[in-house]
Amino acid sequence: DTMPTTQSLLFILVSTAVLTGACEAETGDTATIGPEGGVITSADDRLTLEIPAGAVEDTLDVSITSRPDCDPGAFHCYEIDPSPTMLAVPARVTYRLVPDEMRDAPFEDLAIHERMGDSWLPLSNREIDGDEVAVIGTTVFFGAYAIAAVN
Repeated sequence: DTMPTTQSLLFILVSTAVLTGACEAETGDTATIGPEGGVITSADDRLTLEIPAGAVEDTLDVSITSRPDCDPGAFHCYEIDPSPTMLAVPARVTYRLVPDEMRDAPFEDLAIHERMGDSWLPLSNREIDGDEVAVIGTTVFFGAYAIAAVN
């Protein structure tokens, strides 16, 4: 299956912006996370990463940097560092939406996508939280994240 042209364009725009640094990074947030786990939320309160106990062996300074849209067709992107970091236990990622991100896609069709090489893949264990207007998923990697419709 191939993604519709609009979604393909969306992923190309977001990944190009992130990979080339065409977007200016906004101020991020940083937290020290150890073997006991912890929670970090982006400075704009839209992306939260919940790292469970046992996910990291040593203490890490984890940061979330917001990357604004570089083009009207691109969704907002976040970078979680240090990247690449692999977790021993999956972390929960919550992405709170704003109305302009929903565009023409029904809320129920949205998922958090993670950049893996040249591709964007939806996170596992997708949940929709209608009360929080949020999309949730799990990951074992730090890296770039964006919201998009699922095929």
